[in-house]
Amino acid sequence: REEVEDITYMKWINVGETITGMAIDPSPGQRRLYWCVKGTNNVRDGKIFFAFLDDTSPEPYTYHLTGIPTGYLIDPKGLAIHTLEYRIYWTDIDVSDQGSYDNPVPVIRSARLSDQQGVGQYYLDSTIDGHSTSSSALVDIAISYAVNNTAIVIDAGSPPAILAIPLNQSTLQDVFIDKGQG
Repeated sequence: REEVEDITYMKWINVGETITGMAIDPSPGQRRLYWCVKGTNNVRDGKIFFAFLDDTSPEPYTYHLTGIPTGYLIDPKGLAIHTLEYRIYWTDIDVSDQGSYDNPVPVIRSARLSDQQGVGQYYLDSTIDGHSTSSSALVDIAISYAVNNTAIVIDAGSPPAILAIPLNQSTLQDVFIDKGQG
């Protein structure tokens, strides 16, 4: 039998809150791990953080994305990095424009990674190809570049489904605080 090197497992970062999604930005020189935490019920206080993957400190410094306008991080779940657009996407609920805390509407949101501005919102239909979407059950997201910039979203409702949502100008509902390109 071949000798196997001992591997020491360790905690990398103390988070202190329940993580509801994570994604990696693999960009050379800027490799980052992003994670999101849900907000308090009935409060618009969800958060997205990141740490540099190449940080060699015993416990890397964590950064809070503070540029996303208040109200656009309510209950984020799932994160995806669109490396071609340099945007971050997340699934969330809408409680102001289209819904309320008693009747939240499922939404995909995005913001530029450079300054977290230019927030875009893609509201999901209540029924997609015969599947009833559930705002509380959207749990993860990935971006498919090959299929016309499509968000692949996991709806863990009953029954569970994997949904394909086109991310284009015809499905973009709102863009807020757009101070620049991208």
